[in-house]
Amino acid sequence: MDRRSIAETEWKISKQERTCLRQLACGQAEYAALPIMQQHRQMWFDLKREGAKT
Repeated sequence: MDRRSIAETEWKISKQERTCLRQLACGQAEYAALPIMQQHRQMWFDLKREGAKT
C-alpha cells in the first residue's frame, strides 16, 4: 500500500472538475458567511463551554 501523504500525491483533476470544485467551494463559503451561521457557531461554542464546566 502506498503511504504517501496528500501533499506528496499528484492530483490529476480535469479543468471541468476543477471548475466544478471551485463553484462548490464558492457556494459553501457564501453559505458559511450567512448571519445565521454565525449564530449557529456561537450556539455550538456556548454548548461546548457549558459542557466543559460540568
